[in-house]
Amino acid sequence: MDYIELKCPLAASEDLQEIRVAQLAEVGFESFVEEADHLLAYIPSDQFTVEVLHAVPTLKEALESKEVFWKTIADQNWNSVWESNYPPVNIDNRCYIRAPFHEASGF
Repeated sequence: MDYIELKCPLAASEDLQEIRVAQLAEVGFESFVEEADHLLAYIPSDQFTVEVLHAVPTLKEALESKEVFWKTIADQNWNSVWESNYPPVNIDNRCYIRAPFHEASGF
């Protein structure tokens, strides 16, 4: 299933940020990532419309100032993506721990 990734600025305070996340969850967003200066929120693409965003009171100002962006994230094996972000581990050139898709070590 494809997802929509919403990118919006962080709210002015931690309390308001928690409210924003709760409001997004109420309209169908399932997961959230807070980064340095913005929030990423994810919703199944079949549940997303622009009207959904207008139902989130804490997004009103950001929507009006055009600080809210979204894009489609194509369906993929998220576990595989997560695993690929971990490099193999070499322990004292005696033990090499790797996933099957990592290159074998020649030590």
